[in-house]
Amino acid sequence: MKEIPKFNQKILQMLRIRQTSLNMSDESFASYRRARFVSDEYLHSVEQGEEVGLFQMGLIAKVLGVWIDEILDIKESC
Repeated sequence: MKEIPKFNQKILQMLRIRQTSLNMSDESFASYRRARFVSDEYLHSVEQGEEVGLFQMGLIAKVLGVWIDEILDIKESC
């Protein structure tokens, strides 16, 4: 089984924290995420350890409610 990169793990952790902070069910958060163009397929690729591109980082930043600079800082630190 392929090991998930630390950056991907951190992104997934941040998404779980965001879901908790918004007090949303899995289904509600999935709709919230999809409305910000982070599809189920893309999330699955992150879970599988695939490379996260700059465009995708921007979309994730939008879901997390942070600036892309914060995502880039996390990528650099991993």
